[in-house]
Amino acid sequence: MSHPAEPMDISPADLKRRKEDFHVENNELGRAITQAMSALDGLGAFWGDDEAGQKFAGGGGKGYLAARDEAMKHAGQLRDAYFTIGDNLGLVGDNVGGANWATVEAMVTAIVCPQIDARSKAELD
Repeated sequence: MSHPAEPMDISPADLKRRKEDFHVENNELGRAITQAMSALDGLGAFWGDDEAGQKFAGGGGKGYLAARDEAMKHAGQLRDAYFTIGDNLGLVGDNVGGANWATVEAMVTAIVCPQIDARSKAELD
């Protein structure tokens, strides 16, 4: 059984505010990542100089250092996604705002001035 679609309840201004919220989160996440990586780096070479320590650290590209670099890469991608999501929400807000005005114009023209001709409409634009 199909259900009628619920109307969208969004406003361009709300979407643009969410854009800014995601940009703030992007900055805060970036700071948190930097702090976490600084804390890890502050530990120094805690694995030591012996063979086991070197294997732990390097491990043929699969050790601690590679895992740390991979984690940093993915955390950076997550941070960047927040910024992109914010930008996209702003674009949606712009598009919804434009669409709403086009709809209002069409409704007013159809209801109030159905006899408006192309020349008069062009003068209004």
